[in-house]
Amino acid sequence: MNEWQILVASAAIIIGYKFVWYRLRTVVQPIRLEVAEIGETLLASSDLDKRDRALVQFLLDQTFSLKYAIAIVLLFPIAPIFADVDTVKKRQSDLSKERVVEMRDVVRKGMFCIVANSPITFLVFFVEIALFKLILPCGNGLVATLNGAQTLRERLENLTHWRFQH
Repeated sequence: MNEWQILVASAAIIIGYKFVWYRLRTVVQPIRLEVAEIGETLLASSDLDKRDRALVQFLLDQTFSLKYAIAIVLLFPIAPIFADVDTVKKRQSDLSKERVVEMRDVVRKGMFCIVANSPITFLVFFVEIALFKLILPCGNGLVATLNGAQTLRERLENLTHWRFQH
């Protein structure tokens, strides 16, 4: 390849990436607004404990964060190892069924919005989900992973003494 071909190919890749990035952000915007609405409703409720409130606030604050998109993509495969399903089930039993559904909804959609900040993280995240579905076809692995996100974050903070910004 000569210099002109490399230059044209590079320009095409950059323009294509920016186009996909723009379209992805446009498609995800209504979901972001829905996450904000559900999150604000959850934060206004009095039946959430401190950990759940911090998780919802974290998701709302990091909706446009690329660094957390990369962190989610890197940590998603190992999250089931750290997921404490018994604790999650106990915490869910303290909430009404409606609140549990809202919490799951805001976590799933919030993570989706965060990884959609980059076409690359978006693609890698959904490849990881597809692999999880192949390995754990019952779907419990994905639920445990999403429910264990808060536990994983706390354990990583304790291990590394590095605090996620709230």
